Amino acid sequence: VLDTLYDARRATHAAIYLLEPIGREFVLLQHRGPDPVERVDEATLPDLWHAIHHNRVPLLTEQLLRGRDEPKANRDLIDALRKVSADVLLPFVAGDKVLGFLALRDDRVAEPYSTEEIALLMNIAEAAVIVVENSQLAMRLRERDRLAAIGEMAAGLAHEIRNPLGAIKGAAEYLEPATRASKDGAELL
Repeated sequence: VLDTLYDARRATHAAIYLLEPIGREFVLLQHRGPDPVERVDEATLPDLWHAIHHNRVPLLTEQLLRGRDEPKANRDLIDALRKVSADVLLPFVAGDKVLGFLALRDDRVAEPYSTEEIALLMNIAEAAVIVVENSQLAMRLRERDRLAAIGEMAAGLAHEIRNPLGAIKGAAEYLEPATRASKDGAELL
């Protein structure tokens, strides 16, 4: 996706961020163009963090610039969007959770994305959600299979150790008490 947008000259900056497993921050996965910030979390970019999680809709710098409500909040959000190199930010929403986002910017023109292009980009974000969800599911399945294999190996290893120990224990029980006592005395010396 990033290569296509960047190579088609539809963005001078393009980045994909994904929510890390614990869910406390978005981490930069890949980008094209100048380096954006590596992480987005509630402590470093609170306005962006809350806008992504609470609105769950595309964020457009041009709409925020035109917005009359809460100019300071909009200014802080625009500054945060600049840090991730975005004029358009498209969240990856799956159910009630935001899995990540696509950040795009084209600094060659003032209003680089038309309404139709934004609608197409939203379709790309929806497809990205499916890919991210499937990839996370595949990772969980691989981990489950790995843990199952480790469990089977541990059970087999325990069985292989228990069998010889059982034979040794059985043989030790048949030793004559006199022989056992003399050996015990020798061990004490």
